Amino acid sequence: MEPALTEFLQGHVEATVFHEPWWFRVLSETYDHQCDYWIAQEERKICGIFPVVSLRVPLLGRKMIALPYQYHCGAPLASSEPVFNALVDHAKKVAHEKNADYIEVRSFYELPALERLGFAAVDTQLSKTIVPLQGLDIKGLREGHRKELRKALASGVRIERDSTLKGLDTFWKLYRLDGRELGGPQAGWRYFSSLYSNAGDQYRLWLAREASDCIGGLITLDDGAMVFARNGSYSSPRAKAVRLGRALIWHSMVDAASRGCSRYDLGISWVRDKGLIDFKEGWQGVTQPVRAYVLPIKSCAPQPGSYFEGYQLAKAVWRRLPIPIVDRLGHQITRWIG
Repeated sequence: MEPALTEFLQGHVEATVFHEPWWFRVLSETYDHQCDYWIAQEERKICGIFPVVSLRVPLLGRKMIALPYQYHCGAPLASSEPVFNALVDHAKKVAHEKNADYIEVRSFYELPALERLGFAAVDTQLSKTIVPLQGLDIKGLREGHRKELRKALASGVRIERDSTLKGLDTFWKLYRLDGRELGGPQAGWRYFSSLYSNAGDQYRLWLAREASDCIGGLITLDDGAMVFARNGSYSSPRAKAVRLGRALIWHSMVDAASRGCSRYDLGISWVRDKGLIDFKEGWQGVTQPVRAYVLPIKSCAPQPGSYFEGYQLAKAVWRRLPIPIVDRLGHQITRWIG
């Protein structure tokens, strides 16, 4: 990354690991998306950036999303409102040139500036839970979490960081089985191998072993401040028996806090999934709605929460599909949904 861009990102309070150019290499290599990384300059100094990804599938159309595959930080990072407006105006111009269906900007924060520019706020039906890491202590967790976590830590399962491609392959094979059982399409091997090649030390893989067997794992991404729990595999009966999800999350939180990270993002939840939200808040997490702002050009964007609410028959069928078909179809579905 160029020094000027590094300096800008490090100096902007809302910048995350998903604003760094390597993340867009991952999206391009994984899904063949066109990833535009627009940069605004004043007197040869960077004063704003606006990465936008174009997702196109024949017969389904084209949509431009900032940023797909996560709900946290899609808005332009700008030093002033005029710079913000100029970046959005440029995106609107390109969207019309590309004949896009719509532009969607996803954000953890309210963005009235986008509404002033013609975007409409969309009820995503989604929320995020973020845990502060300062003063992290097991005693600060909710009572039920403390009890279950202590059982997990006493189970004898070993959790270690693995930096090898072989370890990632082991994780992926478990992850895709979990994804099928949960009835949801998942990213394929192209995503994981690209992540391994591009993320450097901002990627951490934690593997859990019981005796000589790997029974699950967790991938996190971070920029030294905000940590994102990105991909996890701890839904098998064997993993559930030892409360592996709790052990992996705690282990990665402790590691992050020891490195000076300040916040831990537990990812999105459907607002009606009260059990999942309660689990996340048990870590002392704070839950807030996530937002989407849409500028229709040819059509409107769907409500993201609709993906969680229905498709029960499709999910039941998905659980019975052979793994090679799950891999192939899962790649195509996640490529479009974003």
